[in-house]
Amino acid sequence: MRVLMLSLDQAVLDPASRVAERLRQYAEKLESLDVIVPAAGPRENFFLNPKIKVYPLRLPFKAGYFWKSFILAKRIIKQKPVDLITTQDPWATALVGYLLKKKCRIALNIQLHGDWFGSRYWRRQSLAHQLLYFLGRLIVKKADSLRAVSGKIKDSLVNLGVTDGKISVLPLFEDYQKLTRQTSEIDLHKLYPGKKIILFVGRLAPEKNLPALLEAFKIIQQQLPETLSVIVGQGPEENNLKNSVKKLNLTNRVIFYPWQRELAGFYKTADVFVLPSLTEGYNRTVVEAMSCGLPVVMTNVGPACDLVINGFNGLIVEGDLIKAMPPLIIKVLTDEDLRKKLIANGLAAIKQLPALNEYLQAVIDNWQMALANNKKF
Repeated sequence: MRVLMLSLDQAVLDPASRVAERLRQYAEKLESLDVIVPAAGPRENFFLNPKIKVYPLRLPFKAGYFWKSFILAKRIIKQKPVDLITTQDPWATALVGYLLKKKCRIALNIQLHGDWFGSRYWRRQSLAHQLLYFLGRLIVKKADSLRAVSGKIKDSLVNLGVTDGKISVLPLFEDYQKLTRQTSEIDLHKLYPGKKIILFVGRLAPEKNLPALLEAFKIIQQQLPETLSVIVGQGPEENNLKNSVKKLNLTNRVIFYPWQRELAGFYKTADVFVLPSLTEGYNRTVVEAMSCGLPVVMTNVGPACDLVINGFNGLIVEGDLIKAMPPLIIKVLTDEDLRKKLIANGLAAIKQLPALNEYLQAVIDNWQMALANNKKF
């Protein structure tokens, strides 16, 4: 199979990145893989290996992506046979992919890493998001196969009218066992003796709903004064969150850390992991926490229901987060039997995740599905 990938992930441009390594793993099962990806500045085309050619696309203006990528893709297809186009979102890259499918009769696969069609929060953020929503719901129905990183995203696609049989649920692959083997100098209990540690790891962005988490933590503090909240990450909401901490009189009770390359120590020495997000695609930090034996309390997003089963290997918050999350977190911190149950079942669930070879084959099967469906129509 000869694949043309329309990517938005600039990590492709770094041959040492995990993304580049994943492309090499895909290419082992392909005849060729060509990747078009936006670049911040002028870059020459280069090979990641003999099968993978990367085409950096310089874009002084984001609006130029559509035409420049379409023209470049047409040139590639003219120079060499292409069986499949796989795109990384359901609008910008997918629209280019759909036009190429129509013009060149090539199979189209669309990847969805976020629940854009099921999240009212995302849609209501701006007029642009509303327009993208209506554009995307038209395009996804034209795909020959789709990859959703969670069952919730698949459900959203089916509700739009996408044929169930065209969708594969394939979470992002990570070697979580590697994380559990990591050693770290970070020990939160040594740094903050006598404290129960509530941990959040992720981007400090509006969709993470961290102001609500701070409000919930204020309630927890009133009942369990020995608790401490540790927030690891960076993002546009950082200053607002730090101001909220002062207003809520939580200074010295909420500790901020910048993004960390090594997170194992945080996961292994915290007492509970929380995810208060309003929307997620597939949240890797939840899986990382479970793999390190850290109980999870989260909203009903991302891997909830796919991996996290309420009351069995994690706790899922329903309703008003500020009211509903504190008693769940307090229960995990104070009920040792529940804590042991969540940890044991969480570790068992992680062991059931696909191995690398299974994952790679599932991706290829999803692409093969597109080829088969394209021949039918």
